[in-house]
Amino acid sequence: IWLHGNNIGRGYFGRPEESERVFGNKLQTRQTVSHADGAEDNALWLATGDLGVYVGGELFVTGRIKDLVIVDGRNHYPQDIEATVSRASSAVRSGYVTAFAVPGDSGEQLVVVAERAVGAGRAELGPVAEAVRAAVSRHHQVRVAEVRLVAAGRIPRTTSGKLARTASRAEFLNGQFD
Repeated sequence: IWLHGNNIGRGYFGRPEESERVFGNKLQTRQTVSHADGAEDNALWLATGDLGVYVGGELFVTGRIKDLVIVDGRNHYPQDIEATVSRASSAVRSGYVTAFAVPGDSGEQLVVVAERAVGAGRAELGPVAEAVRAAVSRHHQVRVAEVRLVAAGRIPRTTSGKLARTASRAEFLNGQFD
């Protein structure tokens, strides 16, 4: 999703390179009918980092570009994978799952970190991981390379309490979920 108008800032103070990357975008093509109608051909656009889709002439935000999981050249919304994982095993705390891509030997690979459900403290990882892998493969046609089952409250959260995928990925890469 890109934005244009008099109400859009010109950039970040003291950060010219980042300002150019975020605020200095130009449209290469346009749909015949779009919200870009009336904008000059050489107008600058703000790249929000959001993904969206038009349905019935209305724009719906579907996620963030930086959260998109790309494995074997296919795009996957992490929210969809996380919902599948939440239903894959009763040992998974529903809604407390992060899915993200990490570098692998032959490209990006999918990692899932899930919090244990209440009463699942003794659940062994093996059967849970197999259930997660099977469900994700069946519903999304993508292989889960790593599954981590962690204690409730262990996945990092934002200041507003939402699960923080980027922080979860960083902790995984630093070995903090091992």
